[in-house]
Amino acid sequence: MTTLEYQIDPQLKALTDAARTITAELSLEQVLYKIAEVARELINARYAALGIHDGRGTLSQFITTGVDQETADRIGSLPEGHSLLGAFLHHGKALIVNDISKHPASAGFPPHHPIMRSLLGVPIFSKDRLIGALYLADKQDGTNFTHADQQLIEMLAGYAAIAIENARLYEKTQRLAILEERERFSRDLHDGIIQSIYAVGLALESAKTLISPDNQEALTLIDSSMKSLANVITDIRNYIFDLRPQALRDKGLYARLEGLLKELKVNTILNIEAHIDPDINDYLNDTQSSHIFHITHEALSNVARHAKARKVNLSLTHQDGYIKLVVQDDGIGFTVPRHIVPGHRGLANIKKRAAQLGASLSIQSDPVNGGTCLTLRLKKSTRQVVRPAHH
Repeated sequence: MTTLEYQIDPQLKALTDAARTITAELSLEQVLYKIAEVARELINARYAALGIHDGRGTLSQFITTGVDQETADRIGSLPEGHSLLGAFLHHGKALIVNDISKHPASAGFPPHHPIMRSLLGVPIFSKDRLIGALYLADKQDGTNFTHADQQLIEMLAGYAAIAIENARLYEKTQRLAILEERERFSRDLHDGIIQSIYAVGLALESAKTLISPDNQEALTLIDSSMKSLANVITDIRNYIFDLRPQALRDKGLYARLEGLLKELKVNTILNIEAHIDPDINDYLNDTQSSHIFHITHEALSNVARHAKARKVNLSLTHQDGYIKLVVQDDGIGFTVPRHIVPGHRGLANIKKRAAQLGASLSIQSDPVNGGTCLTLRLKKSTRQVVRPAHH
């Protein structure tokens, strides 16, 4: 038996143990972290990261190990897959770089980032589709990465692909079950409870005709009861509005917003004007799309619940490399607090999501003359189509 075989045998055992560990986990978040940690331990690297490809040339997630939380917080935003990482993704093949500073695609490191000398990158493919990549930097003993290291990580990448797809399938199954229950519940509310309340309202209307006009107390009580029923119906329609758009979460931002507006038209008396760029999905990554949807949903929900508006205008456009969202209503307006805290009509959630997007946010409202306008502006996602290399 050769020296190399003696060296690899313990590592193959470690690889087998690692495969059991990552394929036994069903939580996607835990799967991703464990893959990165296992890869780092497997070849005794100082740092490791797992980048998840968004299918359009950038990284939608970037999970790191070996960097303490304080340092990670100081580094700030995670890489999207440009410079050396982007070149590697575009190439779609394993890469060993023993001096990062001399690689032509290297753009250096951001402030507070640990200086790394060497890099081993291995793509993760599932059914010939690039879904991510493992990045390892600097061996603990200071030696260079070897082809044996590369082979081990390539074998781990095969198991990682299975684990990631299994976790995604599990989460999708769980999500679909929840969405189906939401849809059933909203349908029961609309077709069952609301119709029953309508019937009670009609019965009260009929009862009014049987009461003497002189009995004003009874007539006033019936009118009050009918108004209360109308308020209950409005509340239920608002709950349905909150429930149903979630069923379109896997269909892209454009479809989700169309579904949101459709529910708003069905469940309110608002006059709605909307302009959504039909190519909006091409300008945003999955994370940006999710945040923009929830900001729009929160803003429209505030209009429906609080504004007492007759009309709302929504626009989501792309121009000069920026995405702009505007939600404007002609309602009663309100005093925008100087410091937005939880409880302010969902404004805290909107502010938090805008910050996570790195977007500018403006909320202007006039409690005297009425009207509120929310404006969100962010830089579009840079995308480059990546095709797996032919083997």
